Amino acid sequence: MVDVVVVGAGPIGLLYAWSMKKINPALNIVIYEKYSEYQRKHTLVMKWEHMEAMMKATETENHPRLKPLLERLKKDPHIRTSELEELYKDLSQETESGFDPSKIIIEEITEENIREKVLEAYPDAKMIIGADGTHSVVSQSFFGEENQVKHEFDYVLQLRYEINGEYKDSGIATAAFYQEMARNGLIANEYVGHYADGKTPITMQMMISKEVFQHLTKVAVSKKPIYLNSDDKDKIPEHIRHFLSRYLEHKIQKCHKERSLIDMKTVRVSVNEAPATHAKQVSKQVERQDGSRVNVQLVGDASLGLSYFMGLNAGNEAAAIFIGSMKEQIKDKFANTEAVEAGLAEYQKWFTEEFAPRKVNQVSQYSKRNIRIPMRFMEKVALFKGVSVMEDNDASEGLLNAYFNLQQAPAHEVRLEKEWRKYPHRSYDPVRLGDWSYIPVRHHLKKIIKLFTDFFTPYKSTDSYYPLKQDMRQPLMGLANLGSGFAKTLVGLFTLNPWRFVDGVFSLLRGGIEIVTTPLTWLLKPITRGFSTMVYKAIWGPKRIEDNSSMRKIAKLGRKSIDQFEETLKDHEPSAQSTYDILAMCDDMHRKFKKAMRHTQITDIAHDEHIAYKEVMKDGVVDPKAVRQYFSLFNQKPQMETRNYDSAEHQTGLGKN
Repeated sequence: MVDVVVVGAGPIGLLYAWSMKKINPALNIVIYEKYSEYQRKHTLVMKWEHMEAMMKATETENHPRLKPLLERLKKDPHIRTSELEELYKDLSQETESGFDPSKIIIEEITEENIREKVLEAYPDAKMIIGADGTHSVVSQSFFGEENQVKHEFDYVLQLRYEINGEYKDSGIATAAFYQEMARNGLIANEYVGHYADGKTPITMQMMISKEVFQHLTKVAVSKKPIYLNSDDKDKIPEHIRHFLSRYLEHKIQKCHKERSLIDMKTVRVSVNEAPATHAKQVSKQVERQDGSRVNVQLVGDASLGLSYFMGLNAGNEAAAIFIGSMKEQIKDKFANTEAVEAGLAEYQKWFTEEFAPRKVNQVSQYSKRNIRIPMRFMEKVALFKGVSVMEDNDASEGLLNAYFNLQQAPAHEVRLEKEWRKYPHRSYDPVRLGDWSYIPVRHHLKKIIKLFTDFFTPYKSTDSYYPLKQDMRQPLMGLANLGSGFAKTLVGLFTLNPWRFVDGVFSLLRGGIEIVTTPLTWLLKPITRGFSTMVYKAIWGPKRIEDNSSMRKIAKLGRKSIDQFEETLKDHEPSAQSTYDILAMCDDMHRKFKKAMRHTQITDIAHDEHIAYKEVMKDGVVDPKAVRQYFSLFNQKPQMETRNYDSAEHQTGLGKN
């Protein structure tokens, strides 16, 4: 004879089954679950206060598994869903001698079979507990669709993965993370899970638009995510992929410093709504065919679904209240019908009139305070940056694949460096405006010298408006460098970090010179550069991207590297490091090419470059023929002749001229 039927073996369903069984071991409980294995392994933030309340309600304050977990949660509230489900599953199987443990049945309960499998199959059951999530079959079948009230707030994309290392991951560098959000006009946060067995689970959560959510919800949900090492990643909108790539690059840098490694096989993307849903009614009596009645109770997300990791805590809090208030009825195996009905009615009144409204309001306030207001601010910052042409999109999705291939190679093939170099062929990686990380002094000196040499350098762009925008932004860049320089100098002083201090001083120097020379830049530079451009065009014609000296320099280095690569191939397989180095050169050239295109510089090879780059990077391995073909596009030098520039073949970043 079954006393209680639980639909849904998630953390909350198992929690109810265990707590009832703990209070009354004589209860016979059946639990239905449609999945044989845990479908979710993401990290949640769990408040220890609610677990402590449940332990008091069940008189298990000294339980050998719960007590250590409680102490752990007081220090670190992060816990994996799968760990929690495993714990509650084990607890639900605990029973005193002479009593049967709760029975778990792997079978999906649907609207079509719920009456047969649950309602009619257990004629003696006193209670049916619906713990089957936001889209509850129990709620739909016994309470009706109109019972659920939905409050729309936000939409979320989650990037989940694991980091392998000797210690728990310390999280992304806050300054770099916030800078990236500002550059993209996005809001995101990172949750570092509980470290166990050499792994730290990470969840990066970012806000997305309703349109992006509707696009991705068809292909990327929690139980069927998109893995970033699969072809499905192309289904993610480009601006989202760009942000994810930049985020992962920052994490790679941090991991190198901590001697840890991202497990690329675990990197996955899913989307979900961030609403609040609640049931108008959580307790109800349902009649069977024989006329008998059974109490149906909605719990967990089936009764109150909350976003931003609030759902689990609300479910735990409500469970402790429910079990505490129904403790005597549970001990009595729900024999006293009047007492059961009175207890459920009292709980329902508390839940619908006090608890649910309070929790929904918490989500609303969180959304307003932590999401909507900051997002509007970030959008304005991104708009400002876009108008001032301060930022360039330099995410490298293809190079990430090559990096992860490199990390899977034997240790002797990889250069073990504490600082990750994205582009090993460069003296230092590209620097972005306002970058909080250390910027080499030679970069500051190079930019200061360029302020003066640019007066005599021909314009590369064919769009007269773009150089004007470049010149107009100089005081803004000066202010940005003064601000970052001041901050770095102070930090260097207080932390006794000489490199940070020197970096700050030179940032201040550069920013000051940029502001002081602004009048000359605005008044004199257009004249001197305009004259230089006329002379250059008269001799060589407009300068193409493929004629840029920096492009030809990398191409020359690339051809030399691919020659060495092919020479090595004759004897043995080249190292994974040499593969990465060559692909990094290709990616750097592509980055510079796209930047020049955005700056409206003319080119004859836009289409060829795009096709050749995709061919080079498609598998994250080096195809010598494809790489050589790519480098050959930049093998030409400016010709000492006037060209016909009216041809439709000449392209710029804005299309064809």
